[in-house]
Amino acid sequence: MELKNKSKVGLQEKQKVDRKLAIINSARKLFIQNGFVSTSMREIAKDAKVNLAMVNYYFNSKQILFDIIFDEAFENMVNHLDIKLLLGNSTIENIANFIDSYTEGLIENTEIPGFIFQEIYKNPDLVISRIKKNDHMLKFLQTFLSSLNNDIKEGNIRNIENPISFVLNIISMCAFPFIAKPIVEQVVNTDETEFTKIMRARKKDITEIFKSYLSVK
Repeated sequence: MELKNKSKVGLQEKQKVDRKLAIINSARKLFIQNGFVSTSMREIAKDAKVNLAMVNYYFNSKQILFDIIFDEAFENMVNHLDIKLLLGNSTIENIANFIDSYTEGLIENTEIPGFIFQEIYKNPDLVISRIKKNDHMLKFLQTFLSSLNNDIKEGNIRNIENPISFVLNIISMCAFPFIAKPIVEQVVNTDETEFTKIMRARKKDITEIFKSYLSVK
């Protein structure tokens, strides 16, 4: 009898995990497609094939579900920024490493940039609060800016009056084609494989642009 009860409890736990996973997967799909504001808990429940009460029971609010999805998406982007690559490197090396790792991260998660930038536009305060809590991203920025400032002081690169703006320029150059991916694919008349090939080829081009910009003349 005890073994039977344990088996029953184990099955119930598995069903609970499966239902929660189904809800998270549906929330991820709908948030990415429609954004936070335009997605309802009822729609998530319908897509996950569970009742609304169950979604509320497991996650209590749409905000909680969104935080899970956004944090996951943001982590997928910043986890490619290997801090170890930055230690002792020159600014040019750091930029090349960033462009390479960031682009590869975007290639693996092509739907994420549009989702994140959509939420930046619609819910800037929410996004900023999540970014400020991400130690990985903050450490990356701190290390990168430190390297940049050191190279400026030593005269290895030109003076950058606004380092944060400079970092944003690098991020924008990498991310924009992924944000506008459907348009890019139609304009260039290409498929997913060719799009990825073009994005990887751009890594060298972007690096050379910033290398030329930073050169001391």
